[in-house]
Amino acid sequence: MLQVFNLFKEDERRFFSIAALILILGLLMVYSSSYIFALETYDYSSYFFTRQMVNILAGLCLFILVSQTKFDFWVKYADSISLFSLFLVILTFLPVIGVSIKGSSRWLNLFFAQFQHGEL
Repeated sequence: MLQVFNLFKEDERRFFSIAALILILGLLMVYSSSYIFALETYDYSSYFFTRQMVNILAGLCLFILVSQTKFDFWVKYADSISLFSLFLVILTFLPVIGVSIKGSSRWLNLFFAQFQHGEL
């Protein structure tokens, strides 16, 4: 583990250390602010904490995948990625797929989760 950490430059180590600290503090805040509600609603006090952990792990996997791609890939497919993003924006206006929350139609119903296309 220590050898992997030595592969990074000093600035990268500082960045990843700060990011890890923010993630840990965020997890603590999620748990401390929701454990009573989760216990009353889901009979499991760590419900939101667990969901947040799963989301963090998915985000880290996506981060590793994207960081391993070469910059030329993003330049080469920038037009296609932009068209795909525009397609997602258009999908928000369809009644079955687009979800309106508090008067805002920015969410897509993926049937297993809701997704906000702006997160891309």
